[in-house]
Amino acid sequence: MLLCDLVAVSNLAELVLTYKKTIMPTKNRIYLCLAHMSEAGIEQKYIQEAFDSNWVVPLGPNVNGFEKELEAFVGQDKRVVALSAGTAAVHLA
Repeated sequence: MLLCDLVAVSNLAELVLTYKKTIMPTKNRIYLCLAHMSEAGIEQKYIQEAFDSNWVVPLGPNVNGFEKELEAFVGQDKRVVALSAGTAAVHLA
């Protein structure tokens, strides 16, 4: 590393520490990956159906149905593709 790189890393580390000490504690946490189930628990039915039908993969009748319903909702002769991850969407784009 060059001296200017070390200074930049040092300044960045100082900035992160300052952020963690001052701004971060005052903000509420945002949980990005929480599964919220309905009060009726209908999601459990679909989970059990996936296991019973052996469609525990990112495809199958439920995904096909979702794509078709979303195509009908969007209209305008648009096609819909459900993907299993954001990375897959980036590759497809």
